[in-house]
Amino acid sequence: MESIKERFDKARMLKDYIGNIRAAYTRDFTSEDDVKKQKAVATYMIDKLALNAGTEKDDDDEVSLLGCCTIKVENIKANPPNMLEFSFHGKGLTVETVYEVEDSVWEAIVQFQTRKHGSDVLFDKLDTYELTAHLKELMPGLTANLLRTYNASVALDNVLNKETMEGDDVKKSLFYYHACTEVASIIHNNPRSRTIFNPDNPSLLHLGGLIGDLQGTLADLEMDLDMAKKGKRLKVSEGEEEGNLNPEMLERKIAETTSRIKRLEDKMRRKKEPKAVVAFGSASIPHYLDPRITVAWSMRHEVLPVKVLSKRYFDMYPWALEVDPAFRY
Repeated sequence: MESIKERFDKARMLKDYIGNIRAAYTRDFTSEDDVKKQKAVATYMIDKLALNAGTEKDDDDEVSLLGCCTIKVENIKANPPNMLEFSFHGKGLTVETVYEVEDSVWEAIVQFQTRKHGSDVLFDKLDTYELTAHLKELMPGLTANLLRTYNASVALDNVLNKETMEGDDVKKSLFYYHACTEVASIIHNNPRSRTIFNPDNPSLLHLGGLIGDLQGTLADLEMDLDMAKKGKRLKVSEGEEEGNLNPEMLERKIAETTSRIKRLEDKMRRKKEPKAVVAFGSASIPHYLDPRITVAWSMRHEVLPVKVLSKRYFDMYPWALEVDPAFRY
């Protein structure tokens, strides 16, 4: 079974292929061969709109992602000059999203819808097996999941290194990290929304700092809990009685701190403008983000990695902590 690190390494290999992949599907948008044209447009949607090939569940997500080969004519409305309005209703999932696409993609979608009923499949020349095989022809082992992983990780890596500078204080760096992570998600899922949030907003800067501080506290509590469960002596803060730091007390503190972090993150999210909708129920960040990006960025900006991601996260991915500070995706 492929490890998570192997998946991230394979996704990172896409940087050697992605230019040719995009050039090939762009060329075939106007192909006279209907099969080639449908493969090209479907590959574009997988790459740029984060769709799947067919309807399948993502690795860490309980929601089924909308797939190219299951899209019906009625699921897409082509609005001039180049807007695609997606409307999809499934079990417990309603998706209504508008994308701006390349003109030739819009024209191809209009052609695919011609002389078809609303219940007809849009990509009638393809099935999931053929589209999946086509991806593997573009790069050995390529899947829709790998493309999403690559795009999300590259987005975060680029925006972090563009928007943060060496010498920023920790609070500003932490604010940038949380803002950039959200931006990476938005860029990855909705190419119309590419907004970098204003770091000079004192309210957001304060919230980013509070979140970073609480994540550091959470990491300390998790380490104390590990020690307490092993019967080791705990280090306590001045004025605090050691007897109060038993496992039950620590678990309650962890739950309270986690809840506070979530409330602050929700508050920060509500304050940010514009409000963008992440489409197609795609899995939450940081599922698609290579953790080495975060660790390398933390090292370059003298921010403890556990202030950004919890100790439990690094227990799952210990290899991320071995990365060189110069690592770029």
